Amino acid sequence: PISWLEDPGVPLSQTITRVTGLKDDDLAGTRLDVPRIKQIFDRADMFVAHNAGFDLGFLERRFPSVVVKPWACSLQEIPWKELGLPCCSLGHLLMEHGHFFNGHRAAADVWATFQLLQMSEADRLNVVPDADTQTYLKRLLESSDAGAVRLRAVRMPFDQKDWVKSRGYHWDADRKIWWKDFPMDQYLAEKAAFAAAGLPEPVGTMMTAKDRY
Repeated sequence: PISWLEDPGVPLSQTITRVTGLKDDDLAGTRLDVPRIKQIFDRADMFVAHNAGFDLGFLERRFPSVVVKPWACSLQEIPWKELGLPCCSLGHLLMEHGHFFNGHRAAADVWATFQLLQMSEADRLNVVPDADTQTYLKRLLESSDAGAVRLRAVRMPFDQKDWVKSRGYHWDADRKIWWKDFPMDQYLAEKAAFAAAGLPEPVGTMMTAKDRY
């Protein structure tokens, strides 16, 4: 991993110091190597992050060119719950595979994600992989290539909010609407669930790796 520090120009909060271990003296006079970072970003075919929407939100303010690149999210696009892993934090996923790391620093988080993506369910179960075993990276790339459908629960009755929450929908406070991304092969089944519950048909929008996050 390659990482840089940058002096924010203001004292760090106690929370930041407690989480990262960084102190004001560690950052004094430091700067990002912006030309080097731009070179790395320009030659990248895809960005991968464990919570891509969060990281993209920070990066696009400083490096707007990343917005037009494909992004894949190892948190959202790998079916961890279907694989028996209800907690999807990076630290917990690694622990389930017999590893640990010191989180909350960029280099450690990147390296941990890189290592996790090379693993598979066989590593967690401690069994010999067979010909059908997929690494998590392969699962992620297949999901990214396939795209997704973003379903928006339009005209959703207020008394049904617990129903959509239980199905993992997110509340968009600005647009006042519930939404969730689904793999293409789950899209029609989700629409059928709305019909079976007597709810208005959700509106679907095709999302690609370039606009999903």
